[in-house]
Amino acid sequence: MTPRMRRIVVDAVAGALGGRRPFVVGVITSSVAAAIEDVRHAARAGACAALVAPPHYGSVDNEGALSFYRTLAARVQLPILAYNIPAFTHVTIRPEVVEILGREGTIAGIKDSSRDFDYFQEVVARLRDVSAFCALTGTDSLLVPAQLSGAHGGITVGANLVPEWCVNAWSAATEGRWPDARRWQERLVRLGVAIRRGTFPAGMKAALALRGVCSSELAVPGRALGSDEQAQLKAQLVDLGVLPGTG
Repeated sequence: MTPRMRRIVVDAVAGALGGRRPFVVGVITSSVAAAIEDVRHAARAGACAALVAPPHYGSVDNEGALSFYRTLAARVQLPILAYNIPAFTHVTIRPEVVEILGREGTIAGIKDSSRDFDYFQEVVARLRDVSAFCALTGTDSLLVPAQLSGAHGGITVGANLVPEWCVNAWSAATEGRWPDARRWQERLVRLGVAIRRGTFPAGMKAALALRGVCSSELAVPGRALGSDEQAQLKAQLVDLGVLPGTG
């Protein structure tokens, strides 16, 4: 999306919520200047935090990541969550960098979407004694394991489609109802497999469209699922109980 489109979306979300719920704005840009502008807009819109990935395209080493987040935090008045998603940014925010930023209060937490559970556990272990630091997983299939490692929650794809599944898995683990926790976690794993088709997020957009949430259309150059792929996805979602059956 263009910067103007991103801000329209943020304002629409803020207007729909009307102050009734907190919301976090995602920021992925190629420069600290653009990130500052987006975070400032998020703050004006009433966001409780900004989820900020390191700059993509160019190479970012440890010192570069430290400089990026420190510069951003010094220029904005909103808590910053670091966003580790190397599959898209091609940058991994190293655990030692996360620890430095977390201990000095530059970042308020992290969302890790690397799918690297060793990485997530190391980050949590390094910052377990920092009570203000919030560790979030971005992976549905790791929701319960992440909680057992000390995660505070998750911002996941599946929560857009079946938020109750995520809540049920988390609540069951919190209450020590392990058979229930495993059952819900396994359903989330199967859901992840089902929607992992086409060019991300084509599978998820198609699933949301089948539930009447939004269109399956993707921004160019993304390609929506074809009719055969949509039919296969629908059958899997019916089998999982996400969609009602026809019988």
